[in-house]
Amino acid sequence: MTDRGTSTRADEPVGRRQVLARWCQRAGLLPALRGMSELVSRHDLRILAYHRVLESIEPADFSFDPDLVSASAETFRLQMAHVRRRFMPMRFDEMMEHIDRGRSLPKGAVLITFDDGYDDNHRVAFPILRELGMSAMFFVSTGYIDSGKPYAFDLLVHMV
Repeated sequence: MTDRGTSTRADEPVGRRQVLARWCQRAGLLPALRGMSELVSRHDLRILAYHRVLESIEPADFSFDPDLVSASAETFRLQMAHVRRRFMPMRFDEMMEHIDRGRSLPKGAVLITFDDGYDDNHRVAFPILRELGMSAMFFVSTGYIDSGKPYAFDLLVHMV
């Protein structure tokens, strides 16, 4: 158990959404909820924003803000497999083409993004995306490349 929730695995904290989802599953409400979401579903774009994907959700040698860790490698792989099965992952250029031509986005359209450009985005998340045939948009803070310096907000949290 961690301060961010309970878990079925030692390295995977469970938040309120997961608790609610498990409660709905146990109560047999998921089929009805899926049906309702189909009725109200529009062709909206969902954007999944990640920061860090590490081998473990709370690695022992990680001395920076653990809330920036979006998922462990195993959980990220499961999430991306779910997205691939249940949604319509798109590349940014595909999404822009739909918008530029005035076409509706496909049902279940989703973009996967990463903020800041941490090395684990390339080292851990990218191979998983490649393995599953998926893409993502990486927003890289270029001023920090090759500097060896942490981001200012990471350094501040580390110092506190």
